[in-house]
Amino acid sequence: MTTHSENMPTPFRHISKSQRTLRDLRQGAGTVYHQLLALGFTPEDIAAEHDQYAHNRRISLSLAGQEGSDLPLVGVSYGGDFRAEEEWGIPEIAKALRAEEQDRVFSGERDGVWFLGLRADRGIRRWQPDERDYRVIETALRRSREEARDEHWRDRFLKVAELRQGLRDAGVTGPLPRTKVELQALFAERVREQHPLSNIGEFHNGDVLIMVPARPVITAVLRILAGSGKHLRMGGSASPFDRGATIYDERDLTNETVEASLTHAAYARKQNRKAEPIRKALAAKGYLFALSSPNRRDGVDRFWLNYSPHGHKQVSGWFTLVELQERVASGDWSRSRAAA
Repeated sequence: MTTHSENMPTPFRHISKSQRTLRDLRQGAGTVYHQLLALGFTPEDIAAEHDQYAHNRRISLSLAGQEGSDLPLVGVSYGGDFRAEEEWGIPEIAKALRAEEQDRVFSGERDGVWFLGLRADRGIRRWQPDERDYRVIETALRRSREEARDEHWRDRFLKVAELRQGLRDAGVTGPLPRTKVELQALFAERVREQHPLSNIGEFHNGDVLIMVPARPVITAVLRILAGSGKHLRMGGSASPFDRGATIYDERDLTNETVEASLTHAAYARKQNRKAEPIRKALAAKGYLFALSSPNRRDGVDRFWLNYSPHGHKQVSGWFTLVELQERVASGDWSRSRAAA
């Protein structure tokens, strides 16, 4: 494994020598990836559970490469459905975790199913926390079971080779059926029944996020992250993940990643100051649900906007600062002109 101690081309302006030493030591043996290997999972097991996309209201295992390490950074991503309350709630959780507010993280077991919870505590509903958490947990567990039962309908889209491979991976030996219908029936019996749960994320009104893992690796990762204490983080510019709603242990970041993120944060603050007049103008002319910090896309800084201008349909998309200025000045909020 390559660490900065072995190869030092990057100047560090924001990290002390002692901090760099601690991170190098963890990269040598203590990351979440190392802990998964120690639990008996193989690199192939971990890679097999990695999902490039976190689908709406679901969670997935995420792996991201980092400069300064040959091993991936491991995290768990939640795929939001882009409701306004979730767009507010996710940054609130990220901010609370950065401030090391430990009361925002909790875990438990109900009906034999383990879960991890994160509180945004935005106070949308004035329920007692125990009552609110209970309702969200119950909803998450119900969805996990129901969606697992409903997954069999997707099997019809699997090819014969995929059905056969899935059965072999599940330990089925001997001759397999010849027809696809028979393979699907055996697949439902021998594969689906082994997985009574589905990887679910339930973010109730942007207040409480409950994650219910259904597979071995993602369950192990969430249990490890639950014990990360003050080091648990969600998304943000300090993360190599391409998704904001990904939780991970910040100690797993390499020195190079931290240096780059701190440099980016300083740049983002500068760009946000430039965008502040636009932010005020948007709020004055409509309902501004979200205007993110700049994200470098295709070599250009773009801001994620979720906005409902007065007299127009709601619009969301990536815009450059110049495009935002033009939209505000012209009042043109055609959805087709938002960057993909």
